[in-house]
Amino acid sequence: MLGGKTCAVIRAVLEPLGLPAADQPSILWLTAEDVCPQLGCYGDACAVTPNLDRFATQAVHYTQTFGIAGVSAPRQSGPIAGELPA
Repeated sequence: MLGGKTCAVIRAVLEPLGLPAADQPSILWLTAEDVCPQLGCYGDACAVTPNLDRFATQAVHYTQTFGIAGVSAPRQSGPIAGELPA
């Protein structure tokens, strides 16, 4: 579940577009730990991830991202809560 501040940012970006509900984008946020680019959609020939690969052909996936903390718990909960970890 996304935090209140994160949802507010998403609404602030989407509402001015004035799109009808049927045309609003669907957002699926996947968070995983210690994956790196070891998925087929990122070119790893050994990874067997057919569902994620198929989904990636139809969606936006990022090739360069940066963490907001050095350890996993605050890095994952920060964006979900909409706040930077302390």
